[in-house]
Amino acid sequence: MITIAVSAIIMSMAVPSFTNMVLNGRLTSSSEELVKGLQLTRSEAMRRGAVATICASNGGTSCNGTSWNQGWIVWVDVNGDNAVAAGEIQRVFGALASTQQITSVESVLTIGYAANGFLNGVAAGAQRSFTVCDNRVGEPGRSVRVRSFGHISTTATNCT
Repeated sequence: MITIAVSAIIMSMAVPSFTNMVLNGRLTSSSEELVKGLQLTRSEAMRRGAVATICASNGGTSCNGTSWNQGWIVWVDVNGDNAVAAGEIQRVFGALASTQQITSVESVLTIGYAANGFLNGVAAGAQRSFTVCDNRVGEPGRSVRVRSFGHISTTATNCT
């Protein structure tokens, strides 16, 4: 009986810690998906010598998203018309879990890369920043930064 009681006490302390570990892992995974999309966009722009874009998308067929939480697409503007056309979509990323959110610090829903790998239409020294958080108050999240010359970095950040 003593062994069972000690096991129950240890389990009651371990379960909340394990839950936080799982939720933190999901946040990291979501931020890594965003980074994958950004890296794919940059590499496609350089490989094809054309503007490539990542944008928020609701449904995965156009840049019609009002939030990054709905998912995003990577596409290359092959015909130069500034609109997503058939065959230009390189990859579709699905929506986040309902408890997570990606917020663009600059409130952008579209990021383009030029053929040289630099952000398209962004002043030198500027950046695009995102925070990836969930609905847990005071728990750490992830920050994703894209510098004007194309470099992507992630760091821990505080979620409010």
